[in-house]
Amino acid sequence: LQLGELRRAEQTRERMLRELVRLERRIDALATAAPDDAEQAAFDLWADDIETVGGSVVVTDAEGNAIADLVITQPDLERWLMDAGVEKRDAANEPSE
Repeated sequence: LQLGELRRAEQTRERMLRELVRLERRIDALATAAPDDAEQAAFDLWADDIETVGGSVVVTDAEGNAIADLVITQPDLERWLMDAGVEKRDAANEPSE
């Protein structure tokens, strides 16, 4: 039982450290960013009022083949994706359906 609690506490600490790093990056960027709306929008992957829990994420390889279809179970996906080295695709480069 204590080993499980220790692991949960360590995982929580790691998440908090990642969040602090992300927050520092955001603060630095906001401090130096131009007041242009496009610059500010680049920090958000989607609007803050969008509910993502229950939605899904489809991960594809470089050729566009789906390799995982993930269900979103927590509300903090955007925060994790910002730390994961992903960026918003330019709408002009998105495939048409």
